[in-house]
Amino acid sequence: MRPAPTRWRRPWTWSSRRYETPARVFLFHVCSLLVSHPSTVCPAPSVYPHLCSLPCPGVAGRSPRARSPGPVVPPPPLTPAFFPGQAFTELQAKVMDTQQKVKLADLQIEQLTKTKKHAHLTDTEVMMLVDETRMYEGVGRMFILQPKGVIHNQLLEKQRIAEEKIKELEQKKSYLERSVKEAEDNIREMLMARRAQ
Repeated sequence: MRPAPTRWRRPWTWSSRRYETPARVFLFHVCSLLVSHPSTVCPAPSVYPHLCSLPCPGVAGRSPRARSPGPVVPPPPLTPAFFPGQAFTELQAKVMDTQQKVKLADLQIEQLTKTKKHAHLTDTEVMMLVDETRMYEGVGRMFILQPKGVIHNQLLEKQRIAEEKIKELEQKKSYLERSVKEAEDNIREMLMARRAQ
């Protein structure tokens, strides 16, 4: 008889979202620390002994640790001093978030520039018409009869508001770009410090 087919199961990985519990995140940071500091004594058996039967990912030459008896104590605080990789990850997330904000500011500036140009061209066409020309302002689904001077002032106000918003967004964009540069410099310094260790 042919043996019954075994059901395929997805291999366990550290990136599996279903396993992202605080205990496994702690153990992952510990293993990351051991990769960069092989001589460090692993604190995981005294913190989460029920997880120490798992192999250490990425640590060559280390076998799965045996379960150690004793009560489970809470993990130490995840500070950048204990986990050097955490500060690096936070800086990377900050850089990505700031870059997204810079792209959003660019899109808003582009849209406001088009609005300002459209208002300027419309005002140029309006000023070429005689004063007795009947002009209408669109309000919702209806049109209201307005004199030429009112339409001209509204278009000028629209250009002024767009210009002010563009200046504010450019200042915000320059600030965000400085923040990105500072974060990238910090990341570069951390990498150089790690290589020097």
